[in-house]
Amino acid sequence: MVQGFDKNQQVLDRLVGFEFRLQKSLHPIQPDPEFVSHLRGRLSASPTITLDTKSSRKLFVIVASGLFWGVLLIWLIKQLR
Repeated sequence: MVQGFDKNQQVLDRLVGFEFRLQKSLHPIQPDPEFVSHLRGRLSASPTITLDTKSSRKLFVIVASGLFWGVLLIWLIKQLR
């Protein structure tokens, strides 16, 4: 039981040492208030979602024309045999 406590204490001491070294190496910064204000507004505002219908139409046309030409090619090959 004491051995487990010693290991836990060693781990805790190592973590405290790591935290202290980290705190010494990192220096706090003061962000630009204008940036913070702008970011707060963007995060709290409801997002507007727009669907790009041109892309979906273009995809539909490409797939449909591919199917059409594929079926036409198969039909022509069968007619030539």
